Amino acid sequence: MSEDSDSGRNNLWPDSAETMTGAQRIYLQRLCEQAGVAFDDSWTEAQALERIKTLEARTGKA
Repeated sequence: MSEDSDSGRNNLWPDSAETMTGAQRIYLQRLCEQAGVAFDDSWTEAQALERIKTLEARTGKA
């Protein structure tokens, strides 16, 4: 295996093109309800991760 291979990268970073995971969806729905904001079912995995961070800070879950 090459040292400069990016093959392991997808295991560490959310894919910006993939839809959010089921676990992200459930957690985000709960956070959105608690924060009083609309849930968007079309967020990607990467967008969901950023939204989770924002909402955790907003709701005091961080």
